[in-house]
Amino acid sequence: MNFEWDKEPFCLLTPQQQIQLKNQAETRGYQTGVVIWSTDKPGNQFLIISGNVRLREDGKTQSLATLKSGDWFGDLLELSGHFKAVASSYVEVVRWDAPLWQKASSIEINHFWQQQRSRYQSIDASLP
Repeated sequence: MNFEWDKEPFCLLTPQQQIQLKNQAETRGYQTGVVIWSTDKPGNQFLIISGNVRLREDGKTQSLATLKSGDWFGDLLELSGHFKAVASSYVEVVRWDAPLWQKASSIEINHFWQQQRSRYQSIDASLP
């Protein structure tokens, strides 16, 4: 994997957790228009390596956000409602099983996910 393990949230993990996540990381590519993740089919956490992803609420044409390289999406955003992440260009992501990240939970890592969620707070007032 060609991303920086010394940046958040990776640097917040123990060495053993880092090894486990490195071993479980799976790189995938998606063509424009492909649904990568949906709240209807949970279980994954993604990091964008290249390209762009639109985060949309089901049934709406306007995007909640456009995500780019270095951005995260998936189950740990804990968005309320029905959302999906759609490739808006060719996109390369790293995928993990969300429960693997949940096992690595700590105060610092939970704070990181809260910061990620807060990016959508003003748009989705129902978020915690």
